[in-house]
Amino acid sequence: MYINGKELEEEKTASKIESAGIAEEEVTLAGDEYFVLGDNRSASMDSRDADIGNVKRSEIYGKAWIRVSPISRFGFLKK
Repeated sequence: MYINGKELEEEKTASKIESAGIAEEEVTLAGDEYFVLGDNRSASMDSRDADIGNVKRSEIYGKAWIRVSPISRFGFLKK
């Protein structure tokens, strides 16, 4: 997986993405859009699915406040 042309560094325990879906081709986001991935990459319905695609900021509710995985980075997220 690449973000802005740079390969994303992940821990080796991350599950392999079996289907890139719409991300098979480069995805360009508008300033208010996000490309979201589910935590179970092999079975999640997320931005890779054409029915979901890019998510606008106005469609995001709630706030992440804790990270549980990977365990080496477990803890509260900074504001």
